[in-house]
Amino acid sequence: SITQSNDPLYIVDGFPSPEGLAGIEPSDIESIDVMKDASATAIYGAAGANGVILITTKSGSEGKVNVNFDAYVGIKKISKRLKTLNVSDFVKLEYERSMLKSEEEKRSFVNVYGGGYNEALTSMDNMQNAWYDIPYYYDNRGGVDWQDETFEGYTPVTQNYRLSIDGGSKETNFNLSLSHTNDDGIMRNSGLSRNNIRLRFGHKLSDKLTLNATATYIEDKIDGLGSLEEGGRFSSMRNIIQSRPISSRDGNDLDLINSNTDPIFKDDDGNVMINPLTAIREEERNRKNQITNFNGNIRYEIIKGLTYQVQGSLRRRKSQNDVFYHANSRQAKRSAGPYAQLYNLVDNSWTYTNTVTYRPKLSKKHNVNIMVGQEEKYRKFSTFSMSITNYDDINNGLNSLQMGTNATVPVTSVEGERDLSFFGRVNYDYLKKYLFSVTYRIDGSSKFGKEHKWGYFPSASVAWRTIDEDFVKNLSVFSDFKVRFGVGTAGNNNIPRYKSLLKLKPGTVPENNQLANTIG
Repeated sequence: SITQSNDPLYIVDGFPSPEGLAGIEPSDIESIDVMKDASATAIYGAAGANGVILITTKSGSEGKVNVNFDAYVGIKKISKRLKTLNVSDFVKLEYERSMLKSEEEKRSFVNVYGGGYNEALTSMDNMQNAWYDIPYYYDNRGGVDWQDETFEGYTPVTQNYRLSIDGGSKETNFNLSLSHTNDDGIMRNSGLSRNNIRLRFGHKLSDKLTLNATATYIEDKIDGLGSLEEGGRFSSMRNIIQSRPISSRDGNDLDLINSNTDPIFKDDDGNVMINPLTAIREEERNRKNQITNFNGNIRYEIIKGLTYQVQGSLRRRKSQNDVFYHANSRQAKRSAGPYAQLYNLVDNSWTYTNTVTYRPKLSKKHNVNIMVGQEEKYRKFSTFSMSITNYDDINNGLNSLQMGTNATVPVTSVEGERDLSFFGRVNYDYLKKYLFSVTYRIDGSSKFGKEHKWGYFPSASVAWRTIDEDFVKNLSVFSDFKVRFGVGTAGNNNIPRYKSLLKLKPGTVPENNQLANTIG
């Protein structure tokens, strides 16, 4: 998609996972299968256009109980730095920039990099003299390497610990895993802490009835800003690269390191440049996520070859993103001083699916599998955000939000989405060498417009397992060989909610020296 999300659909143990791989401990994964062509993904309808990744997690097996503990500790270091201008080239660039700007900019360049403006000479003569002095004063000058100042002398450490217990009998199997990760970020004052608990349980209640269930709890906390966090003018890495390597021709370059702001240099928008080390220290961000997920299925064999399965899932995600910009941060310098921004999200969802599968008993040469099903999904989002300003320069940041004397009006929202689907699939093979498959799915979504509330997704495929042919086996070249042709329709429902509707939006307007509520 050009305008919407290109993320694939992740299916974990038969259930959609909005978090994808981020919600799974890698050691818990048994297998990963990627479905890319339209005939394979059409069974997932409006969600399968970007491909489908099927993930199966580990389960217990019959036998004695196994207890495993894994741990590793590692350190990180940037292996390759971004190449930046040396001091001489930087001054030459500033010379060229000044030549294209006003007389005031030329005077400033000469005063800083040329040793002082001579009023007896013209502006161009002053610039020319400064240019000729560049090799003498700057070719052998080291200056400040801001990447060294930011990344050297700091060794990020990564720690991961995992405990797993699994086992089972003929009727029951289970797998319990607990893991903890602590990962320092490559940028100072940043890092990730995560705890993950997963329990997978299966039990055969009778010859006809089987129960499977999985419970997952994930909590993670992310501190600070990464090197590429907040793209654009507030990117930490951009600030590191743009900062000046020298103070002036006759100045002490260490003054740049010891000062919170650059006394001279400004960005292209005319804003003061902040010492990269100060920016990292003065920008405080805490992000927390808690994800609780329960899913399970019950499978019942009605008669020989005819199976009914019902499966469902409940999921809840709470997300908190709090930011505080202290007095010397870039954002506070460009605003009215220190301020805080708070954002909370609660994401609740449920899914249930009913399927009936029929495998008629035919001759040994023919195999048929017929499946029909229905699925319904619902998801609800609740958000809260607000800002707090008017802090003193000395404050406790996020630990004492009450020190701010001006809080904006809180902004809340509640949105929901619902999907209803019907689908069917027929698989047939002859001698397990010649394979045919036909699927059809109908998806209805609250996101779609009134005239296009339903999407239709047919597909078909044929395949030939040539590896099972004697003339291919006799070649002794291939370990596996299969020829497959498929055609189908897939869709992408990763679009904003309520785009097909006219919406009323609450707001405020000034009236009689106070704010009045409006809806429009």
